[in-house]
Amino acid sequence: MFDGLKERVGTFGYFSGIFGTAEEEESCFGFSWKQRIFGFIVCLAVGLSFCFLSTFFLLSPRQFAKFYTLGSLFLLSSTLFLVGPKKQLKNMFSSQRYMSTTIYLASLFGTLYTAIILQHRMLTFVLVIIQFGAAVWLEDYS
Repeated sequence: MFDGLKERVGTFGYFSGIFGTAEEEESCFGFSWKQRIFGFIVCLAVGLSFCFLSTFFLLSPRQFAKFYTLGSLFLLSSTLFLVGPKKQLKNMFSSQRYMSTTIYLASLFGTLYTAIILQHRMLTFVLVIIQFGAAVWLEDYS
């Protein structure tokens, strides 16, 4: 079942080469293709769940930021299972995406820091907005 999915996804022009060479595929944490799909699905489900749960805390910026940022981290991690960490980092830090990736990652960790350690509502809110904007900017290069 998963091999058929891999073949179909690999045939579309947009996805061609996304999974890398056979060597790169096997070096992805040493997981098989089925394990990688499972890891992707689990991280995707957890990430979407955290993002969905964050909407229940819109009136509590710190709680919202924690759930939203953890969801974003899981969503980002989910793609590591598909393309592998080496190729993921190479794509994220390409010349086109370097600035948006840097801003996105800094805002991710900055949001968690201000929400959990500093407990500063306004700064947390500003960083969530920057985080969202950087994520949209990052996806704009896809």
